[in-house]
Amino acid sequence: MKTDKKQIMKATRAALLIYVLVIGILGTAMFATFIFWVVPKDKLSKVIEPFSIAALFLYGTCIAAILIRETVFSKEKINNE
Repeated sequence: MKTDKKQIMKATRAALLIYVLVIGILGTAMFATFIFWVVPKDKLSKVIEPFSIAALFLYGTCIAAILIRETVFSKEKINNE
């Protein structure tokens, strides 16, 4: 039973890292695409606030995933169980 829990913890640790990488890269690409190519320059001042809120949410979840990965699913805790 311990090996199953250990494997689940390792898989969760890997999934959190993959989430951070994918969401971070794709989120940055999405925001850059919207700011530079999709939104007209004259309307950018009106849309920058919603983009900022979306970016805070997006990157905030990435930071939360990193913190959860480091505290709850640290390598020391996985190896000690």
